Amino acid sequence: MFLLWVALLAAVWMSSLDGVEAQNYTVHSTVIFSNTGERTPLLLPGASPQLTSLGAQQMFNLGSYFRRRYIESADRTSASSSVLTGLNSNRLNADQIYVQAIDVEHTITSATAFMQAFYPPNRLNNATAGYLEPSAVLADNTYVETPLNGYQYPLIHSVGQFDPYSIFLTGATNCPFFEQSAVQYYYSQDFNDTAARTRTMYQSIGHAVLGEVLPQSAWSFENGYLIYDYVSYMNLHNSSVKDTLSGPAYRGNLKELATLAAQKQSQIYGDLTASGHMFGDRIRAIAGRTLAARMLGLLMDNMGSRGTQNKFNLLVGDYSSMLSLFALFDVRHANDNFIAIPPFGSAFALELFSWQNKGANFDGNNYPSKDNMWVRFLYSNGSTTDQNPFPSVQAYPLFDRGPSETDMKWKDFQSLMLNIMLSDVSDWCTMCGEAAIFCPAFVDESRGSGSSSGSRPSRRPNSQKSKISPAVGGVIGAIVTLGIAGILFALVAFFFGVRVHRNGGKRTSDLGGFKGSRKLASDPDLNLPKHSAPPGIVAVEDNGLDKKSHERVGSWELGKSKDVERNTFSSLGGSTAASNEGRKPSFEGDFDHDDHDGINPFQEPTKVRESF
Repeated sequence: MFLLWVALLAAVWMSSLDGVEAQNYTVHSTVIFSNTGERTPLLLPGASPQLTSLGAQQMFNLGSYFRRRYIESADRTSASSSVLTGLNSNRLNADQIYVQAIDVEHTITSATAFMQAFYPPNRLNNATAGYLEPSAVLADNTYVETPLNGYQYPLIHSVGQFDPYSIFLTGATNCPFFEQSAVQYYYSQDFNDTAARTRTMYQSIGHAVLGEVLPQSAWSFENGYLIYDYVSYMNLHNSSVKDTLSGPAYRGNLKELATLAAQKQSQIYGDLTASGHMFGDRIRAIAGRTLAARMLGLLMDNMGSRGTQNKFNLLVGDYSSMLSLFALFDVRHANDNFIAIPPFGSAFALELFSWQNKGANFDGNNYPSKDNMWVRFLYSNGSTTDQNPFPSVQAYPLFDRGPSETDMKWKDFQSLMLNIMLSDVSDWCTMCGEAAIFCPAFVDESRGSGSSSGSRPSRRPNSQKSKISPAVGGVIGAIVTLGIAGILFALVAFFFGVRVHRNGGKRTSDLGGFKGSRKLASDPDLNLPKHSAPPGIVAVEDNGLDKKSHERVGSWELGKSKDVERNTFSSLGGSTAASNEGRKPSFEGDFDHDDHDGINPFQEPTKVRESF
């Protein structure tokens, strides 16, 4: 009887806490990073990856969930009520919403499907007349509804590879030092042991499923993610493959493929002990470091506007950035979901909130101080079932805090984020090897101004400024150059019998070529050993496959570097253009502004090209 009373009292107490939280938990801003919906596999020949109907439905369901959480929960009294204060409920306000997506078809359309549910079509009738946009009303007091029964058009920002902002959603792209570090995993004991142990299983799966897309030599753990990506797709969309994998000879193999793909990709994108060309730079997690800066910056944008802007922020990318940030967040021990490949339609959110009485607007002068702000981390695993087809979220503690510490004071959260993030473009360029096309401008400007940030790695000793003035240095250089040229000419004249005489005709230059003696090592006629690759590039043998690979950046499959036909990647603004290159979907965009100096993730991004 005593135990029964204790249980009843505990239930009443928990119920009262739920009511208090529902009454006081007020969200001021949220930043969501979502994996795409299901797409066609990277190995599927003949076309770039496309969002499938199932993938569109996954993203629509995800958007519906967050609409219920942030907009429709205003009328609820349960603990799940998390209304986003001041957010328009029916009509999309572009000042309050920020959407960003990697610039390929399946990420842009994933973001579109999400927003279709978050702000569904707004039908105009007498009941909604009070919510009309003034521009929808005509002079005769009639109103015009947008096409498709009031469809609302979200502004989706995207960037190409030539935009400096691309690093904040795809930090591992165009980063040679990351690539060099990732290749080292293929020489590790863990990789070799796993590859030997699983060779028979991969060969068996290959004979059953992979014959049309991969040569037999590629049926191995080395291509673990590409194989899992293809086989899992075929298991869902091809009845013959599904029947084969359900048979006794292959039962359990699909689950093992998922585990092996996660093991490999977690090492490539989440090994915090690996370094690039500077010790301790955590180069494998660089995608998470830049993403952390972007997410923190968006929350700070909301705080800087006192709650009027950046209320709802959606970023759509892919699983690699999620794996990197999970490692940096130190949440992998909290749940096995954080070491698995995030399923399509998975998402995590950082909610900026305060404990306030509901029913009031806390924007502007009513915006809480930083001392009263908190942050909560939420994760939605995209693995839904027929019994539970709709997404849900679970809160987890960040940075190895205790299970009861899912809420963090803003100042603590900000301090810890500053320790893991990489927010400066010039720092990213230096850490990655300055390969991106925009790097020279940022690195040169940074060195010229002598500016530095807390995340900037130390320079090599030979990069220190010379104490010789530019004028004196120029004179010395000219004298040395003339002296060397004279010596070389004298040697040539002596050994080859060259004589100097005046030609009565027109003088010509003996330098040869449009650059002459100033020809650089980077010029096209640079001599390399036969069959070799340029320095820093991994040479890949042509296996004779006559098909287009669609591996995205950093998949590290098929010899670590494949020719990839891609449409582009985008993080913030850019165009989509198909090209054949040796990296992943490229970033190709046109600048709308000539001046990109001083870009950082804490300011409003340059609006390069905006697409719906």
